[in-house]
Amino acid sequence: MENKRNTNVEVLRLVLMLAILCWHILVHGYGFKNFGYANMECLSDEVAIILASLLAPATYCFMFISGYYGLKFSVKKGISLELWLIQASLLTSFIGSFFFVKLPIFEFVRACFPVSTGKWWFMTCYMQIFLLSPILNKGIDNLRKNSFLLIIVLLVANQILFFLCLRFLGGNNILGLLTMFLLGRYFNIYKIEIKKNTALLLFLACWLSLIGLMLLANNYCKHHVFTLLNYNTPLVMTMAITVFYYVKGMTPHCSPKINTLLKPVLFIYLITDGLFVPFYEWVTSVLKDDMLLGVLLVIAIPVVCLLIGHLVIKFVDFLQSKINIQKMEEYFRQ
Repeated sequence: MENKRNTNVEVLRLVLMLAILCWHILVHGYGFKNFGYANMECLSDEVAIILASLLAPATYCFMFISGYYGLKFSVKKGISLELWLIQASLLTSFIGSFFFVKLPIFEFVRACFPVSTGKWWFMTCYMQIFLLSPILNKGIDNLRKNSFLLIIVLLVANQILFFLCLRFLGGNNILGLLTMFLLGRYFNIYKIEIKKNTALLLFLACWLSLIGLMLLANNYCKHHVFTLLNYNTPLVMTMAITVFYYVKGMTPHCSPKINTLLKPVLFIYLITDGLFVPFYEWVTSVLKDDMLLGVLLVIAIPVVCLLIGHLVIKFVDFLQSKINIQKMEEYFRQ
């Protein structure tokens, strides 16, 4: 299946994972999340605003792609994802405890249940949507276009109203991800297309507008600068969609080797965010002490994560080869 995918989109997934890594370094390492309450070292307000506004749409774009191409529930995929998460959770807990903050034994028990304990908010929400995907897909199949559109409009309106309340971390929840997922399904099913050049112009218009709003907030109400980058900000949501359409508008290219190589891109997020704030603070300290060494470190991190991902995937595939998954699939289809 991976080998038949549009390689342009697979490379986009990689770029999105790198953007999320840089976003977390900026937010947790450099302290952009405290913008307006504490000064950031080594970065001017203007540079931080430009970078943050460019990186913010990555998470929602990743979810829009999942919605556009759809999620198909299967026992094999569910077990694979769960085993990926458990191994990444345990690995990052051991690494984090050894290098950063020593963890109590109970935390390693919690690490065995990463979805239930919310180790990664995104993956907890993603797995919930994945488990609900048979119901969602069946429901979408039985919805008329106008009914589906009404649901989309109400969900988007809810996101916009929540954004207007200017609450911290708006959109970082299952309803926000579900909105982007269903938007992706709607755009795919009803063949809604945005031309490449139009997508680029929309992206640039939204990006520049977002930068303008953040610079304005920086002068009059600094504590709202970070809030403007909530995932449910309409400009951020629009940027997330247009990035995908810009890449989709390129000439399709299929490279089985590249697709296979990029299969574990999710592990860039799982490993780095599993180590969380102490890791981002360490990366930031290296960047501050020696910029060249720091840049090399930031380049090396995704490579190491991809290698770890390939090892985990191979191990999980080996385990599943020893289990009769087919019988389980047939049982749950009854």
